[in-house]
Amino acid sequence: MKILFLTSYAVSHIIPIKSFILKLQSMGHDVVCLINSQNIDYCKENCINYIVYPNNYWKKKHREEAMRKDKKMITYAEEKDFIKFYDEFLSKDSIGIFNYYEDVSLKIEEFIDVFCPNVVFRDSTDIYWMKIKNKEKYESIKTVGYITNNLYSWDYLMNSWNYILPNFLGIVDYLLSVPKEYLINFKSHLEKIYQETASNLNEDYIRPFYQYDPLEKVNIIFSQKSLQPILNNRNNILICSPSKSDFIVEKNVSNTIKRFCKDKLIYIATGSFMSREINYYSDILKIINEKLPNYKIIISGGKATKQIKSIVNEMGINQKVLVKQRVPQLFVLKNSSIFITSGGMNSIKEAIFYKTPMIVFPISSEQRLNGMILEHLKIGITTYKFPSSMNFFENHILSILDINIDENFKQLSFDYDNVSEVVNNVFKKVYMDDNENTD
Repeated sequence: MKILFLTSYAVSHIIPIKSFILKLQSMGHDVVCLINSQNIDYCKENCINYIVYPNNYWKKKHREEAMRKDKKMITYAEEKDFIKFYDEFLSKDSIGIFNYYEDVSLKIEEFIDVFCPNVVFRDSTDIYWMKIKNKEKYESIKTVGYITNNLYSWDYLMNSWNYILPNFLGIVDYLLSVPKEYLINFKSHLEKIYQETASNLNEDYIRPFYQYDPLEKVNIIFSQKSLQPILNNRNNILICSPSKSDFIVEKNVSNTIKRFCKDKLIYIATGSFMSREINYYSDILKIINEKLPNYKIIISGGKATKQIKSIVNEMGINQKVLVKQRVPQLFVLKNSSIFITSGGMNSIKEAIFYKTPMIVFPISSEQRLNGMILEHLKIGITTYKFPSSMNFFENHILSILDINIDENFKQLSFDYDNVSEVVNNVFKKVYMDDNENTD
């Protein structure tokens, strides 16, 4: 069988599906992934066949329209009209998803026409196959949606419009300015905004928050059952747990890192995709230095490495803080007492495997909910609190050490290595009948 994966921009969206892809290959299937060029090395290292997306696949299409929204947002912010400000923000946010280029679509179609896949697996962020699959010439190709985070459906969000939804939207600080009816009717309100955006940009409509729920006939969540919220008996969803082989610690670890890992350790990382303001690091380091002076710290700095090192030098804490652009994360997590993270699903799964309690400083919508789930499971805390994340962190950092690690992790049922079962069930479900769901 020929199988095509339409992957997402970041390598963090490929890492969770690696075992699934390798399993398909071991079964004799011809598997190819469409990837971003920056993920070539990862695919080569893991023997994953790939084709690179056209160069402008990820290019923002409507920058000027988005900039005009910025100006309106500034005006409403100055007028302290939160609802108008937030509506403009949502409108600008909707502009950011309408990046469909006809020439890119044609290039993808050209490859599909040559490769002739039987099944296409589309990342939840994909907008191309979501559209072109409806063409008559592709009606025989089966589609499987997948998501590399938890699946956060509209049902889940709206069933708790006064708690889960505001946290997801990141508007907890402004709830006093938000009428109840605004939240109750938020889904239909946002659909109108997206419809207006599509019309103004002369683009085909894309449903709001499509990237959090693929809505195909068959969908795979690459997460853990214990982390995934209730799915309201949706029988078209499979949860593929990670493989234990994904968590084998790195072999080539520097002596410096090994030396740091011999002491009580706090590990700080913000993930591979999104970055932080530099003040974030200085604030965290000051609080840790005051509250937990006997702990050493390792920071995975990424692009901000040079700036973070400068902060460490200015604070005079070089002997207790190690900053590296890249860190052997599994090795460090295995030896850490606390993991400070933005709450990406890959990092969460790794910390769970090594039973490292987490402090989540979320950046994105799904990370805010991820943090809430970890807190509910009593294996971490989230700092997304009113009125200030950093104030909450300062007041509660010591509480993370009170977590009964062995007991709390033992009570949770974390599954591993069910990839063979999921592969078999995917094909059973996808060929059950020919009535494909469409977006």
